[in-house]
Amino acid sequence: QKLAAKAAKGQAGTAEVKVKTRSVGKRVLQVQATPQRTPGDCVLTFRDVTEIRSLDAVRRDFVANVSHELRTPISIISANVETLLAGAVSDPAKKRHFLEVIEGNSQRMSNLVRDLLDLARLEAGAYALEPRQTDLAEPVGKVLDLMDTRARERSLQIDIDLEEDLQAW
Repeated sequence: QKLAAKAAKGQAGTAEVKVKTRSVGKRVLQVQATPQRTPGDCVLTFRDVTEIRSLDAVRRDFVANVSHELRTPISIISANVETLLAGAVSDPAKKRHFLEVIEGNSQRMSNLVRDLLDLARLEAGAYALEPRQTDLAEPVGKVLDLMDTRARERSLQIDIDLEEDLQAW
């Protein structure tokens, strides 16, 4: 109403409004008000931007999650390098352990970056999916390995009950 009143006085404007209707539920509308030649007249154009705003929110959440997922291995690598530089490099067993942790987290970051590049290609339509049957034991095992340390730190136990030779496309 405020937008229409301003347009009726000759001032164009745009706004987004959230509306809720019985028939379509919650929607986000972009409203553009354009004054007309006849004083007091205006044209209001409504554009449903609900899906666009929803995708924007998904993208923001995705970027936040990826940032967190990258920050974790970077922190672990930094802590292990600091420990090695502080003297652990002279103990062969400790040195090997810290280097293995660094290697694992470097690989984790590399996988995340590769996945991000794949997603970018997929969005651009330059990535062809090649569906194939996959045994779920390996990826489930990898996730379990990643989560095991965090679970133990919180005194949690993760149990996996997976059918033998369970396949997925």
